[in-house]
Amino acid sequence: MKLGSFTGEGAVPVTAEKRSIGAAVLDFLVGVFQPLVPAIAGAGILKALLSLLTLIGVMETTDAWYTVLYNGADAALYFLPLMVAVTMSTKLKCNRLVALGAVGALILPGMTTAITEGLTLFGFTVQNIAYSYQVFPAILTVALLYFVEKWVTKISPKPIRVFFVPMICFLIVVPVSLLILGPLG
Repeated sequence: MKLGSFTGEGAVPVTAEKRSIGAAVLDFLVGVFQPLVPAIAGAGILKALLSLLTLIGVMETTDAWYTVLYNGADAALYFLPLMVAVTMSTKLKCNRLVALGAVGALILPGMTTAITEGLTLFGFTVQNIAYSYQVFPAILTVALLYFVEKWVTKISPKPIRVFFVPMICFLIVVPVSLLILGPLG
């Protein structure tokens, strides 16, 4: 304490630095998308390499290796909404598995089939949109989930929260996402 000229009165409180709205939004977006970069970059480079190998005649698009590698790389992009659900829910500190389920409902093959065949909810036809490969519907879905989860947690009795909160979240978030947030995104 003598060498450092400390008084021994404890830590000095750090004042929070005020940030502009733009800086806060940018920080949020970086927090959501930065963890996705390795998967997206790796998948994109592998797809480019496969295109190059087929262009120079080393590989054919009908080869088994091409099929396996192309689909392996494509999976990172196809399931991008699910990966966004994980990073977004982590950033917002809401239930990651419920976020995965809510966003997963948008790309579930059974839901895709139902939408293609003309699904109607509350008298409104659900728009035929393919949600795989898309990020904005996932972002909007998890944002809604955050608020719904927070509200339902506050009003629900503690003994039933473990199943009641996720159930109500699915009940509200999935239909609203299909009717409004998905098409908006």
